[in-house]
Amino acid sequence: MKHKYTPNKPRWSKTKRDIESLFADGLDLQIHANVYTHGSGPSQQQLPRHYAVLDGTIIWDFPHDYLASVNPDADRVIPYPLYPYWKGLGNKSDPASIFRDYIDTPRDELLTREIEHDDHDLGDILRAADRRIGRTRLFAWALVKLPRFDCPARKVLKARFNTDPR
Repeated sequence: MKHKYTPNKPRWSKTKRDIESLFADGLDLQIHANVYTHGSGPSQQQLPRHYAVLDGTIIWDFPHDYLASVNPDADRVIPYPLYPYWKGLGNKSDPASIFRDYIDTPRDELLTREIEHDDHDLGDILRAADRRIGRTRLFAWALVKLPRFDCPARKVLKARFNTDPR
């Protein structure tokens, strides 16, 4: 079964281009999306995967990093048996929606506006990579908003500025 294009939703390639055009020059960060087909016949399901690759290494992987069976100690886990039905349960923490929301955020609100339903730190990665936000403002934001030193957004900041905001 092929994935059908729906005219009211932009194609992934356009969203990807729009997001990556915001990234700082020289930052080797890409955002990817795949759909995996599981099952066959009437039980066939299309399961999405979004991930961020920094300098050839996956630093953020949704839903993998947030599945309870893989990473039970994550801040906000998705119980694996519910994953295929997760979006249908009314969960709006969909990376595609978060990308669109971030793209539509006014420039002066990039560091202050909370992206609705961003339960998995994707907005922080986008902020850290955004060329429209300078080093001083980003480091001040990171000291308050990024308490974990191993989080993906800090890895992006370190790659972008060759130093970690501590």
